[in-house]
Amino acid sequence: MLLNKCANVCADKLLEHCSIPASRKPVFVYGFELTFSTLSSFCSVLILSAVFQSLAQGALFLATYFCLRLFCGGYHAKTYAQCFLSTNATFLAVLLPARLFPLLHMPWLLFFLIVPANVLIFAWAPVKNAHHPLSEGRRRRNRNIARALVILFDLLCAALYVLSPDFLLPMFSLSGAAVAALMIQPKIQEGRNAHA
Repeated sequence: MLLNKCANVCADKLLEHCSIPASRKPVFVYGFELTFSTLSSFCSVLILSAVFQSLAQGALFLATYFCLRLFCGGYHAKTYAQCFLSTNATFLAVLLPARLFPLLHMPWLLFFLIVPANVLIFAWAPVKNAHHPLSEGRRRRNRNIARALVILFDLLCAALYVLSPDFLLPMFSLSGAAVAALMIQPKIQEGRNAHA
């Protein structure tokens, strides 16, 4: 895989120029893979938003989606390629309705998405995932940060309702709802495993 090869080359260069034990190489390979995967998703979302002439909305999606996802947990793809495709599919699934929503001239309808998303994030974050285990201390920290972000999210939604109800509010609201939606499947699976 190209991503793994690039990560290995970078890790080798790092070990060559720094006094780091060779036994730490897998950690650096993983770090480079994660960095390259995240950057490729960022870049592809920005390219797609440029293609759709929606750079501001693309940037808002990235800020909202990645910031919330970092602390909320939820669905994680099994491979970097699946993660890349999932992120881009989520962006398109958010962008297209966000661009159509202003035609309804009812921005207040978005609050019917915001309220359930807030409840899910407040109640469930961070959602456990076998691919990304968290210590108890980290889980509590992520929960507190996710809840603080939800409050900030609500304040920004209120500001956007006043300042940009037809342009930025739909993208912002739908991005937050997408994060909450990605928390549902792992939470259901967690419940099934608990009852099995």
